[in-house]
Amino acid sequence: MIDVEGWAEEGVICASIVSAFDVGRSFGLGDESFKTDGRNSDPDIGWVGLKNPLGNGTNVDLMANSPNLLDRWREESLQQLERAEMETGWMDGSGLSRGQFNGRIASLIRKTQVSRCEITFYAIGVAFLRLDINTDQTYASFIPGMLNCWEYAAYRPEISKIIMDASDEHISAVVSKDRDNFQNLTLRSGPEIRVSGDYNESTLFKSFTGIIQCPRGDLPTLELLLTAYGLDEDDKINFEYHGDLYFGWATCILVPRGVDDADSEVARFWECIRIAHVFQEAGESFLKMFEEELDTQVESYAGARRDSRALDELNRLRAIALAVVTLCNVERVTESAEDREYISKFIAHAKLHDTHNLLRQSIDVLYEVQSVEVQEKRSRREGLLNGVVVVLTFLTVISVSADAYNFVRENEPPIVAPRGQRLQLLLYLLTVLTLLATVLVIKGDAIRVPRRRRRIHTEGSKVRRLRVRRIGVKRRS
Repeated sequence: MIDVEGWAEEGVICASIVSAFDVGRSFGLGDESFKTDGRNSDPDIGWVGLKNPLGNGTNVDLMANSPNLLDRWREESLQQLERAEMETGWMDGSGLSRGQFNGRIASLIRKTQVSRCEITFYAIGVAFLRLDINTDQTYASFIPGMLNCWEYAAYRPEISKIIMDASDEHISAVVSKDRDNFQNLTLRSGPEIRVSGDYNESTLFKSFTGIIQCPRGDLPTLELLLTAYGLDEDDKINFEYHGDLYFGWATCILVPRGVDDADSEVARFWECIRIAHVFQEAGESFLKMFEEELDTQVESYAGARRDSRALDELNRLRAIALAVVTLCNVERVTESAEDREYISKFIAHAKLHDTHNLLRQSIDVLYEVQSVEVQEKRSRREGLLNGVVVVLTFLTVISVSADAYNFVRENEPPIVAPRGQRLQLLLYLLTVLTLLATVLVIKGDAIRVPRRRRRIHTEGSKVRRLRVRRIGVKRRS
């Protein structure tokens, strides 16, 4: 570990990577889903006007709860340097060979101090991971490469599994016991393992964002970092009482105001960053769930599978998803211009509005597909009922005809026709009944079948439009 004792405060750079991920199910829309002693406290009074509509969440300290995680994560980060595809920031004009440059990064990974590794969970089923690494400003040139190594190490299945196991353990401890039905209703598929040659990655994390806190007044270091990440003064968002935030999709640079304690000054930045990432993942998680359910419903309608949700469950899911879309809106977060500017920029880059539109369309199509299935079942029941009515009508006519025939034969013997004529009359009655039954069956099909086919054609076209898969792209290749 780097010995930070004796460093001036302005000599320390805090480099972080953050990401939001789906925990696979939801527990509610707010903090009431968690036990009282497991909830995070209300924000500091200094955050007046800033509120996460999804609640304060619940935290787990991975440094305390999963002590082996950081060791394995650090080892995997070092192994990333051996990959030819890894971008470490080395350039010909750096004055060092590629091997020397990567060696400096390896030394930095081994020695730097991890000051924070925690996850904040929200009842909607989304978690926010934050990893803070303290380093000296003299190592600023190697920070981009170091963060890349930590990031790509997190995509490895072993690291992702440790994080997910710790998440499941914490969730089991803090979620209220009356949330089982909600969890079952919102159950989503877990992460997959993608293989390319002899290398594999987990899909638990889609991407990470780098957050670098630069000391106030250290202009050379700030200029070096801005150049490394392609940022300039046009990307600066000034927070009047907190400092400056240089916004980039892959990396943001925070510069405290320099009046109060640096950590307290950048706390508002961090809350805005957390809210924006959670909003993005909440929309993508629910879109993924509805796309998966849409596939299941279509296959179920075709007779391939029978594990789809019922219409009443889809109605409840529809209400929950629309509530998520409504809550994940910057208008509900803050009235502060600087807060809105950052969150709005992030939402625009994340294309969150497109995600919400796709989610609404998926909800509507899924509901209509399920309605077609309900209509089909209703039509089958109606057809069965029509058949029963026809049979009963047929038996009734035969019974009435037989009774009339016996009455005539017993009371009016002189006018009774010979046996041949009686058989002819019986055949005539049977012919009439057969024609009547045929007319009833054809009439029922004419009413029912065209309407069903028209609905299937319409929904089929919508399904084809929405079955385009969106592939998550990492912010840094």
